[in-house]
Amino acid sequence: MLNLSESYCETLVLTNQVHCDLALSESVSSSQQLFEALEFVLPQLWQEIMSHIANLVSLPQAGQEVSFGVLLVTNPEIQALNRQFRNKDEATDVLTFSMTEAHSYQTGLPEIQLGEIYLSLDWAKDMVDLKTDRVFNEHGNFADPIVLFLIDRLIHGILHLLGVHHNTDSDYNRVIHIQNQVLHVLTQSPS
Repeated sequence: MLNLSESYCETLVLTNQVHCDLALSESVSSSQQLFEALEFVLPQLWQEIMSHIANLVSLPQAGQEVSFGVLLVTNPEIQALNRQFRNKDEATDVLTFSMTEAHSYQTGLPEIQLGEIYLSLDWAKDMVDLKTDRVFNEHGNFADPIVLFLIDRLIHGILHLLGVHHNTDSDYNRVIHIQNQVLHVLTQSPS
């Protein structure tokens, strides 16, 4: 992870080939409950994303291990990263740092590190406060609207790590469509 102190980190096995390091920065260490909610949903999230984008990107070959990191941070932490790496001196909801291109699966390397996703917990809380409960509760099965928002942003970040970007309006619509499909499946499942 990029130069941020972690207070808690757990390696999750999403499939027999895919691992995710999920961490909290020290500044959001009191958010253990959100961490546990994401920890619970990540394996299903990965499966759903892959089922919706299998025809869009290259997938890992048999025997290749794939890993990526997810870190929950504060607005000041994500703003510092945004300033340092994107020359934008403002907080944002999600930053994705890809360490490889999707076609790198084809290289035959035994292990691929996709990159890292940073999610601002402050941003999520602010967005939930701005929205009405009805907007988030339509998805029913997630009791905490902040978790739902973070899952939406996590889907977005994973798509970027897998090489699905939105450089054109058409690409943006495709990304939003995939996000909505995955969210719909996840929120319709029994909790």
